[in-house]
Amino acid sequence: MRAPESEDELPSKTVSKDAGRQYSAKELEYALSRTELFRQLERNLVLSFIKPKLIGELTGRFHDPDLSKLTRVRPTIQALFAVLRESGFVLGAFEMERVYDWDHESWTNAIHAILDPLTVLVGTGKRKTTSTPARKAGTRSYFLHRVTRRVKTLTAASNPQDGCRCADCHA
Repeated sequence: MRAPESEDELPSKTVSKDAGRQYSAKELEYALSRTELFRQLERNLVLSFIKPKLIGELTGRFHDPDLSKLTRVRPTIQALFAVLRESGFVLGAFEMERVYDWDHESWTNAIHAILDPLTVLVGTGKRKTTSTPARKAGTRSYFLHRVTRRVKTLTAASNPQDGCRCADCHA
């Protein structure tokens, strides 16, 4: 029997639910990245100003911004907002007029602060740089194409030899 004040007895400690748990390398990297991300959201002046909030869980991949092309404040701000939004964050309430209180370097540093942890947590994807078709719905050229086809349709009804081979005109 030991006396209650015995030196052999260890003081009782609060034990967390994960005490003694073995983590895989991937689990450890995820946990460390999540902790780093949320610390950066609190400590970085720009990030703490815009107050991003995670609603639910982190979502899918974000498009990795091309930092070499971000040479002005406005596109850099937009890139940061896009990274946060694509990752599952919503922006908190802040005064939009004050976004220019920080310089380009501060906004770039905010992006750098979250890129590494977010890359581990949700992954990235490059923006596709494919050419868009000239006749995409909703564009002016699409509208002009539709008007031109309509005129051809009306003309073709009176003169089928106009040379139009449009599938819509001759359906």
